[in-house]
Amino acid sequence: MFYPLCIEMKNKAVLIIGGGQIGLHKAEILANAGAKLTLIAPDRLNAWDALPVIWQRERYGGQPLDGYFLVICATEDLALNAAVATECEKRKILCDNTSAGQSGDLIFPAVVQKGGYTAAVTSNGQTPFLTKKIKDEIEKVLSPYDEETVALLTKTRFYIIEHFPAEKKALLCKLALAPLSIIREKGNPDEISDWLQREQTGAGTD
Repeated sequence: MFYPLCIEMKNKAVLIIGGGQIGLHKAEILANAGAKLTLIAPDRLNAWDALPVIWQRERYGGQPLDGYFLVICATEDLALNAAVATECEKRKILCDNTSAGQSGDLIFPAVVQKGGYTAAVTSNGQTPFLTKKIKDEIEKVLSPYDEETVALLTKTRFYIIEHFPAEKKALLCKLALAPLSIIREKGNPDEISDWLQREQTGAGTD
């Protein structure tokens, strides 16, 4: 059973075996996350040139796997992918076997990042044709939460925790449900908290 976790990938050593489109796609994701990438492949797509990756221009043939946090098996040779995945399992190294029907220890979900929020969705390989549709729906939900709005909500949360410890649970629930138009209109934690308190006590709105 796969369980979703957010992992800090900055400076993590990742080996990608295979220079095709699948490996490239995952390399782009990992490069954006700050991972240190090594590619083993006799050739690769031109788009790899834009990535910060150490390229060992050769076929994989038992090169050492120790020292890598994650290995991605992305060749067209299913037997090779399976063999590398087995070696990774022996060495307790995380592995993503991209062969159809195989996934190793992890899968790459579809990810939405908006305003400090990160959401991921996956069908665990069962209905990937629906994943993009669901991702698009999540993106619509998160789209109003730009970085400025999320920063304001964060400041307001800490303001409430500090100044209203006895009421914080109720006020934070109100904050979660408050229309973003009002949050933006008030513009600062003091005024937002005051409005939330008046809503809480039934004193009415402005």
